[in-house]
Parts: sequence; C-alpha cells; structure tokens
Amino acid sequence: MNSLRHLEVFCAVARSRSFTRAAEELHVSQPVVSRTVRELERSLGTDLFTRTTRSVSLTPQGEELLDLAGDLLDRFERTMDRFAAYCQGDYGRIVVATLPSIAAGYLPPILVEFLADNPGMRVEILDVTATEAARAVESGAADLAIGSPVSTPSLRSEVLVRDRFVAVLGERHPLAGRRSLTWATLADEPFIAMSLGSSVRDLTDRAMAEAGVSPTNVVEARNIATAGGIIAAGLGVSAFPELVLPLLVSSAIVTRPLRSPIVHRDIAVVAPTAVPLSPPAQRFVAALQSHLA
Repeated sequence: MNSLRHLEVFCAVARSRSFTRAAEELHVSQPVVSRTVRELERSLGTDLFTRTTRSVSLTPQGEELLDLAGDLLDRFERTMDRFAAYCQGDYGRIVVATLPSIAAGYLPPILVEFLADNPGMRVEILDVTATEAARAVESGAADLAIGSPVSTPSLRSEVLVRDRFVAVLGERHPLAGRRSLTWATLADEPFIAMSLGSSVRDLTDRAMAEAGVSPTNVVEARNIATAGGIIAAGLGVSAFPELVLPLLVSSAIVTRPLRSPIVHRDIAVVAPTAVPLSPPAQRFVAALQSHLA
C-alpha cells in the first residue's frame, strides 16, 4: 500500500532529478530511494521517471503525480502543524458551561485577555444552571464548567474564588440607612428569591435556615436582572453574591454587608475525573488561575 513516505521520496527525486541527491536530502541510502520509487511505480502500474545513466526526468504521469502529491504533502504538513499547536495549547475550541452571572460578570474581562493572548483559540460559553453545567461536563457537551463545586466519582472541582453574599435593596428602602444587615432582618421583609434549582436560591435557603428564620418569598425570579428591577421598584429585598451585582442594571439599588451568618458562594472549575482536560482547556484554566493570583 502506498504511503505518505512513498510520495515524499517521489517528490524529493522529482525536485532534484537525482536519486543520489534525493537520498542525501532525506538522509537515507540511495538503494532505499530507488526501492521506494519502484514500489510506488509498481503499485500505480506506470512509470514515473525516465532513467538514463546520466539523467532522471519525469514522465507525463510523473508530472501529474507531482502536482497532486505536492498539494497533498503541503496539506499534511499544515495539518500536523495545526495538531502540534493544539497539543501545545496554542489552538483549539473550548466549550465552557457556566452560570449566567459568571458568564456576564466574571468571565468577560478574562476572555478579553485570554483571546488577545491566544488568537488561535475559540471559546464557546453555555450559560446554564449549576446542575446543567455539571451534566454538560459529564456528558462531554462541555470541556469544563465554572460554577458550584461538585463532588462525584465522575467530576472533580477546584475552587477559584469565594463570592460573598450581600443584602440588596432599593435605595429608598428603610433598611438602606443601615451599615450592615442580618439574614433575620431580611426575612422580616418581602423577599425576592431566585427560582428553585439555582445556586443562589440553594445558598439563600440554607442561610435562612441557619439563621433560624423563614422568609416570605413574594416573588421568584429566574433572571437576576428581573429580580433587580423588582427590588429597585421597592417590592422587596434580596441577597446575592457580589459577582452577580453587575447584572443588577438599575441604579436605584444599594447593597449592604450581610452577616449572621456570613455566607459565600464558592466558584470552582469542574472537570472530568477520568479524562484529562484538552491542552486548550488546560491553558484556559491556567488563565483563570492567573487572573486570580
């Protein structure tokens, strides 16, 4: 069966018009070059060279093969260069599943710097819930996730940052004059909660339980910006991690430190346990870690 090596030897002879010079170029013996060309001619059923004691020239069939083989070898070389760049983390596609708040507030400045430093990369963002992010990594739909830490046999997590919860309320709310607030104080007010299944909702429910209170959830919102608009209108208060605050687009909102208890949302890189991250994904994780250093 013919191989790329057969074509490489043929092209070397065709360019140099000499079996001896081709052997020197390829760092092999002249008999090896002659045998390789004969194997190719026998396989193709045609002569590729006209040989005399003094010269080697291409037959018409050889001229045609040289055109075709040259293109093929050039594409092969480009393919291998591209694969080498991928292995070095210089080129590739990365799919990142992450929470909407992280996608909108935390990632953009990191992506700007990462893509400027790595122009051969393409990053696709899937903004999903924490549960959906973990599933995307498990199924292979995403290379990695950035979100709540997960501890399962198939997934591993590395915490990147601790995101503290703060109280969020309208600027004219009576509690806005206080320097800090407690979870129990928030529970006495109409509370704007995120929808069930979100990482923010899980942590606010847990904090309220730890404080020994049960809030009155007057509104449940899936979207942070929606919740922010409702709070700005004076319909209630809420609590959010600081990284989501850029999504609260209203200027009529204030935040206050929140205590009793102090609650953090850990943001982690979630990756498969059994399968190593691809070189591009490894470089992206390194960029995330460097940004926080």
